[in-house]
Amino acid sequence: MSYTDKFGEKAAVLEEQSSFSKVLDGACERLWDKKVELSIRRIKQLDEYLIRMEQELTALIPGKDHEA
Repeated sequence: MSYTDKFGEKAAVLEEQSSFSKVLDGACERLWDKKVELSIRRIKQLDEYLIRMEQELTALIPGKDHEA
């Protein structure tokens, strides 16, 4: 069967869709991984910010033991 035969055309289209699906799945997977990476980075930044705020608050309240 050649590419122009009806069955050949369907097979070519199905193969193209399958290939596109694989590319799309790969792209979505990479985007999800990037989102996770950026979310972890942001959580670390916020944690550092909260630690600094806690230290500033501790310095503002004299005479208290702030050890947790």
